[in-house]
Amino acid sequence: MLHLKGLLGFACVGVWPALEETLAAEVEKQGRSEGRPLVRRRSDSAVGIYVHVPFCARQCPYCDFAVDVRRTIPHREYADALLEEFESRKSALDGRSVRTIYFGGGTPSMWEPSEFRRVLQRLRASVGDDLVEICMEANPVDIRRDPLDAWVDAGVTRLSIGCQSFQPRVLKILNRIHTRDQALAAVELAIEHGPEVVSLDLIFGNPEQTMQEWERDLDVVEGLQGLKHVSAYNLTIEPGTAFSRRVDRGRLSVPDEDRCFDMLERLIERCEAMGFERYEVSNFARPGFRSRHNTLYWTGAEYLGLGVGAHSLCIDSEVGVYRRANPRQTAKYLADPEAADGVEHLSEMEHFIERLFLGIRTREGLDFDEVRHQFVEVIDEDLLRKARAELEGFCVQGFMEARGAVFVPTHKGLNLGDSLAERLAVLGDGV
Repeated sequence: MLHLKGLLGFACVGVWPALEETLAAEVEKQGRSEGRPLVRRRSDSAVGIYVHVPFCARQCPYCDFAVDVRRTIPHREYADALLEEFESRKSALDGRSVRTIYFGGGTPSMWEPSEFRRVLQRLRASVGDDLVEICMEANPVDIRRDPLDAWVDAGVTRLSIGCQSFQPRVLKILNRIHTRDQALAAVELAIEHGPEVVSLDLIFGNPEQTMQEWERDLDVVEGLQGLKHVSAYNLTIEPGTAFSRRVDRGRLSVPDEDRCFDMLERLIERCEAMGFERYEVSNFARPGFRSRHNTLYWTGAEYLGLGVGAHSLCIDSEVGVYRRANPRQTAKYLADPEAADGVEHLSEMEHFIERLFLGIRTREGLDFDEVRHQFVEVIDEDLLRKARAELEGFCVQGFMEARGAVFVPTHKGLNLGDSLAERLAVLGDGV
């Protein structure tokens, strides 16, 4: 069975000079020779840029992201480091079409707006005219009229607000820094004065959460006129988090799978009744307002990840497919913004399997002609036929629909995404 790690991590393109020696060693280890066929990048060469801003006012007990809780934020120093890293790696974007820039965290909205603007301006000036989306994440307590104006003026087109819940008891359990009223006021202010697209994040399946509390969260969403997008995630207990330690000690209980599935079903029913389309396992959008950045992840594009803990994905014409991880510690990153914390080589088979099962997570669909374009020189024709036959079998079972060469998951297929992914993963066994 393949080890499929970091599949939704943040990513990149190209070969960066600081890693040439490492990559050369990987090439030798993999036994590649000059002229050997490799995986191709997407036919449209689309890429995105992810910028990680790790600073947080408080550590959430469910979060295992690279975060840095501190009273004093090195606003300018961090911006300088990001720009130094970008300058050292931007040549990796040559020949690519940069479509999106995403500022995630952590809490990007805690960053000084003038430094945020300085970094974004440099990125925009360097990537050409193909940008279709600039998104940033924000906490409700940071959303006020002046920062909103500054973010929009800098070029932000999409704001993702981390509400997680509107129920006081649930917010306390999640150790969130905002109140129900602050979250509601922040979303309403952002809809009125922020960028064109405002999205909010919710979490369900929280410790001790009742169906009635979840219904009340959905009632709030229904009342938010002008909201374009909702991301709603089933809580996952990640190893090493405070929640994980409490579960291990028997001090925390979460709803069972049946209750979580009931919450998911209610989420789908109500969001669709509000006019939101479920276009990915955990994402709902009004027509025309899907997340373009996340869609790049799911459809085989490369990504350049900048900042603390950011991940990158590279499809290079000479050395193949690699992931790069940046240091997770702010001090280590600031000391040497160009240094990687690790590089992982992906075999053609690993990347092929990832490409298949990420593609079936979204109603954008898996374009098998595009898959063939990327892998026809490195994956045996019999295996390509076998993969397509498996997808056609999913259609017969009602998990997917075939639209020409594009395989689109049904709602049933989205709900069973993990199981379908396991069936695709075994395609590589013994190869």
